[in-house]
Amino acid sequence: MALFFQFFLYLKMSTYDLFFSFKCPMCKKLIMILNNNQMTDNINFYDIEKIKIPPFVQKVPTLIIKKEKKILSGSDVLNYFINIIKFKNQNIQKQEIKQMNNKQTQQFNKQEPRPYISYEMNQISGIYGFN
Repeated sequence: MALFFQFFLYLKMSTYDLFFSFKCPMCKKLIMILNNNQMTDNINFYDIEKIKIPPFVQKVPTLIIKKEKKILSGSDVLNYFINIIKFKNQNIQKQEIKQMNNKQTQQFNKQEPRPYISYEMNQISGIYGFN
């Protein structure tokens, strides 16, 4: 029973609270962006049409960033998540480039030295040449 209670608390311990309305075009766009980028796990969603609206929610979307104890509203919410997505995508690209470079290095390291070839290096043997 205690394990279930801890799991339940974990589910409620999200990073963000997002107040939205499906009547709001910006909210619809924001939710679509969050879904497409798999960013909904750390967000508690509150449809203002179905709950009592807290006094600090003056417009939608309104985002509470719990770790920073900060409230954003309107286009600031959309820009906040777009910046996170850009940062995330840049990191993914850097990781992909690093993986490609590692693969190329591994492939290069697996190659054996080539023997002396007369048409290379103006017929001068390199450091791997055989004497």
